[in-house]
Amino acid sequence: MKWVKRFFAAVGYLLIFIVVFTLFTQVIDNFITEDAMHNFAWIFGIYDAEGILDLYLNTAMTVSALLAIGVTILLHLYIRRQLDAID
Repeated sequence: MKWVKRFFAAVGYLLIFIVVFTLFTQVIDNFITEDAMHNFAWIFGIYDAEGILDLYLNTAMTVSALLAIGVTILLHLYIRRQLDAID
């Protein structure tokens, strides 16, 4: 029965990651303007539209993934602390 608990915990953490990742991606997409994308790309010497879009997408996905992993780890620690307090 222990493997069933671990399986459902893993599925839960995966769902949390997916939801938080999607949320952060949408927030980043809504706050970044076209000017900000161009200025960020020019720092790296990228001037063509395809390069700017690739850099923006890669950066947005990386930041979203790191934030989602951080939130998932914090949630995991919170759940562990609550379960330890119950015992």
